[in-house]
Amino acid sequence: MSNEQALPKDSLFEMGEDLRSGNVHSECVFCGGIPLTKQHIIGDWTKKIIPPNSDKFLHSVNLNTVNEETGELIHIPFAKGKQTGNGSWSSQRIKCVCAKCNNEWMNDLEKPVMWYIEYLALSPINSPIKSIKGNLLLPWMALVTIIIKQMDAVTSAFPSERCFEFKRDKMPGSDWKMWIGIIEGESFRNAWHSSFPSQDDNIPDSAFCCWCIGKVAFLTFHTGNSSKMETVSNTVPLYGFREVVRNSNFFIKFNPTMTNVFFGELLINKLKMLVGLTRVNSLTAFDWFTFNECNENPTNKSDGRFGEG
Repeated sequence: MSNEQALPKDSLFEMGEDLRSGNVHSECVFCGGIPLTKQHIIGDWTKKIIPPNSDKFLHSVNLNTVNEETGELIHIPFAKGKQTGNGSWSSQRIKCVCAKCNNEWMNDLEKPVMWYIEYLALSPINSPIKSIKGNLLLPWMALVTIIIKQMDAVTSAFPSERCFEFKRDKMPGSDWKMWIGIIEGESFRNAWHSSFPSQDDNIPDSAFCCWCIGKVAFLTFHTGNSSKMETVSNTVPLYGFREVVRNSNFFIKFNPTMTNVFFGELLINKLKMLVGLTRVNSLTAFDWFTFNECNENPTNKSDGRFGEG
């Protein structure tokens, strides 16, 4: 069986409560220090938001690996390289940071976010959107993305120098785009994260992640290729919307009028085609907002631009 048909037995990681990445990272990705500690991908404090029956929920990550003899990167097709598992992804951990980073500056970034994420996740639809605090969320969203990407370290778009820069600045720069979406429907019906190949042939040196807590979806895009930023970032929300539908155990009812206002009829039709759905009312609705770097005021993307092309 070829590499394109099945994952090698010694894949870089496996899904589970403890992501076995000890053989991948020998030093802290942020400072080069040792010894390493296990870092939660999403803080276990989210267990207060995600109910105990989270074993029904999904998490998924794309895998790539390397030929040990030649050192050649093996790109595993999306359908074959995607690993999906049930369970609480708030318990997933990866050994990639040292205790000093974990307990000091990383903890300082996460602490002020905890209460705010809980507030956003549990609030009625659209009620908190005008008060979104970008200065709190942006560093945390970038940190989560970097940690998630360490699960596929060989293809990570975050080499040591970029991780060192983030530790120094504590804030994502112009090479990042961030979106926040409010989910319409019942709380907790999506509790998942999805990570996409860092080194896609068409968008090299890029990282794209999407995860959801309660009623809030977080979407991030980072690239070291500035020429790709505008083009790719304008299509990422479409990609993220598609993945939400694919990775949900439950479909959430939506308000068609609201969805058409924000996405346009063309996008709805494209989504139906991408996910193979025949009924529009099976789709999940998002009201996407984007931040311009550190600007706290979200910009509503209501012009349907993501449905073009």
